[in-house]
Amino acid sequence: MSKPFLLCVTLLLLCWPLISSGLEIKISSHPAYPPVMFERDGKLFGMTIDIATALFNSLNQPHRFVFSGPWNRVQQRARSGHIDMIAGIYRNKKREKYLLYSIPVLENPDVVFVKTGREFPFQTLEDLIGKKGTTNLGESFGNKIDQFIESKLNVQRVVKNKMNYKLLDLERVDYFLYGLYPGKAQAERLGYGGKIKALKTPLATEHYHFAFSKKSTFKSLLPKVDDFLKHYLTEKRIQSLYEKNLQLYLGNNKSG
Repeated sequence: MSKPFLLCVTLLLLCWPLISSGLEIKISSHPAYPPVMFERDGKLFGMTIDIATALFNSLNQPHRFVFSGPWNRVQQRARSGHIDMIAGIYRNKKREKYLLYSIPVLENPDVVFVKTGREFPFQTLEDLIGKKGTTNLGESFGNKIDQFIESKLNVQRVVKNKMNYKLLDLERVDYFLYGLYPGKAQAERLGYGGKIKALKTPLATEHYHFAFSKKSTFKSLLPKVDDFLKHYLTEKRIQSLYEKNLQLYLGNNKSG
């Protein structure tokens, strides 16, 4: 067997993962976190989607945004390698087992939403003990808060985010935990704008990251992703993306 033949075979094997994927990176995100990321008619929109588009266009990297269903399923598909990257996800130890994270992309305060007129004092997590709450299935608020929720709070996980608002409005629960900006945007869109409010003290301030599946053949792009984000993420650009996607989300007549 000739050396040139062996060399060709070796190169083919090394490149096979990229060849089999068609050199196209598959990206997904949270389907209900507007204006940061959201789904309409099976397509993904939002601030992180716009940033990811600019990123991979700058790298001349073919890419495709894939609606993967509920948030918990998005994470499962990244864990299994069925998608290459999640465009916008918080970092915690559980997720670090199967994801490689970029530098922070966007900042988002997580807050306690309550029904207007049923506010209560809130300064620390202990103030939620004895009360009923909800949040979304698969939602994370950082390692410390996640552990506190699991061990000491009565928090129901719901599949569809609109259930948080409905249960709160019906006074079946005392609060729900969610990001400030998507929470306010969806309250307006679902008709709860004046009925629901966020308590002043944040639960925590987290950061969205881009995160590659450890099973993805594209994870080697991470240093280039970080370099792009360092130069792209100016305050003026982020504000422009926020306003654009908030109007896009609120301008759609379908319920969230």
